[in-house]
Amino acid sequence: MNETTPVDPLTKLRIRRRLPSPSRRREIRQGAGASLADMASLLGVSSTQVLKYEDGTCPRDPVVLARYVQLLDQLSREFGTTDSPRGITA
Repeated sequence: MNETTPVDPLTKLRIRRRLPSPSRRREIRQGAGASLADMASLLGVSSTQVLKYEDGTCPRDPVVLARYVQLLDQLSREFGTTDSPRGITA
């Protein structure tokens, strides 16, 4: 996916279902030792926008949201913040 690729409704739903709660998003970022500026640099957005994604107040651009969810997944796995970014274990 990129900025010019439309995102179908099913993909949007999948992305939203994988998005952790706002408190869990912050926990993952902080557990990985990443600052808002670090996340912003990796996502190609401003620190303010990352903060809004983190607290759930940012309009959900599906392309950036997909990258954000993937980044949270990766941080969660690499830094052992949990087995699942949503905090769900088997």
